[in-house]
Amino acid sequence: MALDFFTIGMIIASIMAIAFVYIQFFYKKGESIIVSYSEKVGDNIIEHGKEYIASLNEKRDIMHISKIKLKRPIPPRKVMIPTLAGKKKVYLLKIDVDRYAFRIPSLKNQVFTYQRDLKGNIVKDSRGKAILKKHKWTLCDDVVEPDVKHWEEYMQEEVRRRHKITASIWEKWGGPITLAVIFMFAVIMLNQSTKRVEFDKKMIMENAQEMQSEAQRTQRNLNNLMERISGTRELEQKDREIYYNESVT
Repeated sequence: MALDFFTIGMIIASIMAIAFVYIQFFYKKGESIIVSYSEKVGDNIIEHGKEYIASLNEKRDIMHISKIKLKRPIPPRKVMIPTLAGKKKVYLLKIDVDRYAFRIPSLKNQVFTYQRDLKGNIVKDSRGKAILKKHKWTLCDDVVEPDVKHWEEYMQEEVRRRHKITASIWEKWGGPITLAVIFMFAVIMLNQSTKRVEFDKKMIMENAQEMQSEAQRTQRNLNNLMERISGTRELEQKDREIYYNESVT
């Protein structure tokens, strides 16, 4: 028996749902890391009330914190702190819109930051190595701010490249795909409407048959009742005739 369009559509939807569930819950996306996220607000560091789980993509050099929709380069190994649960943990600090650093709990009361010029650029020595400044603080973590300028430029170029590819694909295939989707839904709706009409027609026919049967039963009952009434009247007429004849005699 050939499958109708509605059944085919349901099979396709079921396959897509199963694939989505598999990707979300069973497909291993790689290594993950715990992130304690905080933000610099004025002269204070405000830490979020809960920790996040970030996925690490070593191939693309991306740490993705989906809950806050943040992508950063994979943290340096020296800022990853082991935990008793077995996972590594990092303390990510947002300094401003474009600057992020890592806090490292330390027994030393000191903080290292990059030396910057008046324009905010990191100052490097003759070997191209960033120059660090050491600050002594009381009860403060070490702060490491990686230089991610090249990573950010690469990510921006990657986004532009993807948008260009997506636009090209959509420009080429958007129209046919849209028409195919519209046609598929139109066929499904037509199939559903046809089934509904057939179902309503069947129900009407069944109701008509039931009404006809009920009318026939009612007619038979009336006929039986009339026959019984007619039979009783004839019997009474015969009794009266017999009684009359006997009286006359």
